[in-house]
Amino acid sequence: MVRAPRRKPSLCPQARLFRQRIQTSLPRSPGYPQRSRTSRRHQFVKLKIGISVVLTTIVLMLASHAIARYRMLDNEMAAVKTLEWISATQALHVKQSGRSAASLEELEVPKPFSSARFVQSGYRFSVSGFGPNYSSRAVPVRYGATGSKTFFIDQTSVCRAHEGPEAAGPSDRALQ
Repeated sequence: MVRAPRRKPSLCPQARLFRQRIQTSLPRSPGYPQRSRTSRRHQFVKLKIGISVVLTTIVLMLASHAIARYRMLDNEMAAVKTLEWISATQALHVKQSGRSAASLEELEVPKPFSSARFVQSGYRFSVSGFGPNYSSRAVPVRYGATGSKTFFIDQTSVCRAHEGPEAAGPSDRALQ
């Protein structure tokens, strides 16, 4: 003969209400917090998410720094190419008129370059000339953000660079 499992005697509604009030009003002991396994899992998941957010932030910061550095190098290469173009244009101007152009306005620069301040690719360009001699400089608009070098070129067509915010000159190292 198989016996049916014994059921706990059911409490009357007043006893159930009394038990609920007692259980909710009892303070938890401070030394032993009563946590279930699921809350520990949730805490572990939150910790993993927090660590992954911090690591992702660090990686993005490093990547943005590298992108900014490559953009700065690109601006510097464009400045060198522009100075070489200015030098070739100056040489042609000297050959045609016998004297160098004293400013970029005299060289009749193309539209994208001909603004009032002569800024292109994060660099500000200037030209000075007297007789057949001329020189051109490229200085970053914001040192450290648009470029970290200043450049100089003269009638010898040798481009020179200076590391730092000071303007480059004929005594600085030549680029290869």
